[in-house]
Amino acid sequence: MDLLDALRAKSDDSNGGAILLKDHLYLTIERAIQLKRFIIDNQEAITYNKLGNDFFRSLYIACLLHDLGKIDLNFQEKLYGNPHDSSLDTLRKFFKNYRNLRIKDHEVISILYSLIFLDNNEWDKKIRTAILLHHYNDFYANKGINARYLFDEYPDLSKYLEFMLNNKDEIRRLLKSLLDYIKEKIEENKGNIIDDINHLFQELNEKIEVGYDKIKQLYDADRTGHGLSEILKFFILDEDSKVDIYDFFVFLGALRRCDYAASANIDIEYPIKLSNDVYSSIDKKIKDKIGGIERDSLWQEELINKIGNIKRNIVLIAPTGSGKTEFALLWASKKGKKLIYTLPLRVALNDLYWRFGNDINGYFNNNYLNILHSTAFIEYVKAREYGREGRYGMVDVGIKQNTAKLFSTPIILTTPDQVFLTSLKYYTSDKLISIYPLSTIIIDEVQAYKPEMVAIILKTIEIIQRLQGDIIIITATFPPYVEKFIKDKFDIIDVSNYIDIREKVKNYNQRRHCIDLIRCGLFKDEDNLEIDEEGLEEIKKQLEKNRGKNILIIVNNVKKAIRLYERLKEMRNEDTYLLHSRLLEKEKSSRISRIREVEKREGRKRIVLVATQIVEASVDIDFDILITEISPIDSQIQRWGRIYRNRDDNYTSSEPNILIFTKYDKGTTAIYDKDVIEQTICVLERKKGEIMAHEDEVAIIKEVYNTKIDDNKTLKDSYIEKINEHLEYLKYFTVEKKSHAQRLFREIAGLQIIVPAIMSKSDDKRVSTFGELIEKRLRDNESDSLSWSEIINKIKEETQLNNLDEWYLKRILYEYSINIPFFLLEKLQRNSSIFRIREFKGYYVLTITNMKYLDEIINEIKEYGIDKMLERVKIDTYKSEIEIAENII
Repeated sequence: MDLLDALRAKSDDSNGGAILLKDHLYLTIERAIQLKRFIIDNQEAITYNKLGNDFFRSLYIACLLHDLGKIDLNFQEKLYGNPHDSSLDTLRKFFKNYRNLRIKDHEVISILYSLIFLDNNEWDKKIRTAILLHHYNDFYANKGINARYLFDEYPDLSKYLEFMLNNKDEIRRLLKSLLDYIKEKIEENKGNIIDDINHLFQELNEKIEVGYDKIKQLYDADRTGHGLSEILKFFILDEDSKVDIYDFFVFLGALRRCDYAASANIDIEYPIKLSNDVYSSIDKKIKDKIGGIERDSLWQEELINKIGNIKRNIVLIAPTGSGKTEFALLWASKKGKKLIYTLPLRVALNDLYWRFGNDINGYFNNNYLNILHSTAFIEYVKAREYGREGRYGMVDVGIKQNTAKLFSTPIILTTPDQVFLTSLKYYTSDKLISIYPLSTIIIDEVQAYKPEMVAIILKTIEIIQRLQGDIIIITATFPPYVEKFIKDKFDIIDVSNYIDIREKVKNYNQRRHCIDLIRCGLFKDEDNLEIDEEGLEEIKKQLEKNRGKNILIIVNNVKKAIRLYERLKEMRNEDTYLLHSRLLEKEKSSRISRIREVEKREGRKRIVLVATQIVEASVDIDFDILITEISPIDSQIQRWGRIYRNRDDNYTSSEPNILIFTKYDKGTTAIYDKDVIEQTICVLERKKGEIMAHEDEVAIIKEVYNTKIDDNKTLKDSYIEKINEHLEYLKYFTVEKKSHAQRLFREIAGLQIIVPAIMSKSDDKRVSTFGELIEKRLRDNESDSLSWSEIINKIKEETQLNNLDEWYLKRILYEYSINIPFFLLEKLQRNSSIFRIREFKGYYVLTITNMKYLDEIINEIKEYGIDKMLERVKIDTYKSEIEIAENII
């Protein structure tokens, strides 16, 4: 067998075929060509000027060299798996007396091959450094890269150099054959040839002949201990240097994206001109959907024309429900770049995904649209099911997942933790940094973030702007303390300043909200969360007074919601619902669907919903009355947004439609700043009985934050100080892994825990069998080593049902899971009287061991969520829970 046909890049794939090194390197270069074509097609939109011929020439070389270190017998034997494979004989013969080399990171060997093709100019140093860092190793973590350290850490590199010198002719033939193969493959697909690849490959061929002298020089320098770093130079990763480190990260990220796209067999970018293929009719689609029959223009269009200069980044301040999203889409269409839309709540992103990609009145071709968050695959599975009915076409869930992770599609809907953590410099953050110059990024719900989160976003905004990415922030309640940090970098566009336009803005002049304050609390200030009877009487009074109206009750944490729901259930027979973040996912979705259906039904009963702030994004119902605990003013106004939402007329009743309990407990002050709560109450006191419009609500936010609290300092000043402290800290702070960065961003990150006992009770035979399989394996202490195909075969054998695949089973696991914070997992693991915690397929599993209470526990989890069950073992979720703000679900 020819040596080139024996070298592998990957082990056997799911189809049973190994991926050869020559093919992977060709496919990686092909992705670099795709990327250049995309940039040429969209060059009018992309203002970052570092993506020229030198960039792509260097990228082609990096793609060629990055995996040459896999020319290593030890690595190849691992890929083959079977030591008796005849192809290994060819490789063993090639390595002859060097079969015992042990170099753990193949990218380090690639550095040796780079000597043949590269010198030590700036681009060559960047190529070499990118190759070294395209996999995780100590050099990325320590940021100190030099040749001496390389040889100290990998002592067998000296022997590999000796191998290269003693097999010079064979290696030259191998490299020439590799270049010829790749060149021929590229020429087969002439449509992708966009520059003189032939000239580059001719140049590289010549270097194979002359470049080998540097291998001998390096070998001699290693033996004498002098001159290594003069022969083998790297790019200095120093943020204080004159060379912009983020330009290098764009290059490294491009290499990483090419490598990942080739491995996943997906396009790195779609071969389209965005302004023509993605945005061409967006204005007409928006006008058809929200403009109305008699309206010739949209206020969004008028405002964009009024602003004129679209080169600036902007903040748009406009009322809830006014069409800010459509403004952002129109703005992005003028930019003509890829679009990344961020929202902190997954459920809201899911709604946008279906709204944007709807075949009937959506804004984008569904093929151009992806969604990226921790459970986004569920939406792809749903889309695939619709495809079987002919609506979406067949959806390949795996391809959708991979293209989303690489940000390959023109439109990406995602959570902020996927986009705004690059300032923490985690490994692979360069992949995202390389997307910034190509993108317009929308930040929605900016008011949802605390000062530490704001600081991280602000640091990342600096990177995006440095790389000529575009940003638009849209908000109804722009936090005053954020303005100081961005006013020099953004144009702040408040619709209230455009007199001729604001009259056309939905909900701008409409008076929708009338508040009253209730001078007691809903709960006593005690650890056991006893209901305050005076507060409960007030709720009873409002329920009686507002018969026939939809009533929303929002409290500040999960345990409060459960307590109040229990008491309301005891005293009334109407449709009463509970909604919070720690319900079973399947139950949460089912409950939301039922609420929506009841609300739309003719002759419906009224709905009473007890919820935490999850309701803000997940239940699109126009409630009549809000009863709420006190919270900071911006949070309050977000809650008010669910009331009198889709009405054409002003609210004219003398009776308030928003009632706020102003007595707060330690649960509230642990989540929210006490000073902000106090000032919110003071300002709201002066607004009692006044029917407010958008302008009034914006004014009271400013009033709260501009109020002096102590030492002549306002709340706004206090928040600015906190953000500055975090910004200073971030100058010296990095994390190694993205998961660590995401946990920091979310403060106390959540995880999913499944309850197979509930699965086992399902009427769906596939679900119940899957649950029983999980329970049996954990009960018998069997390892979590079953492959998905083995699980599928076991379920098929048991049920005689065939419509199963890996994605369906993953969907089941998610639907029967509960999102819990890390602190709660730790407490569960310390209490084994009723249950124990194990792991299965990336999920934690809660196994109920006390069969006496099994049915009772299952019913409690289904109705109330996991917290009710925890009371059985006296796990206090309340004290820890009050540390969690529920604005990220």
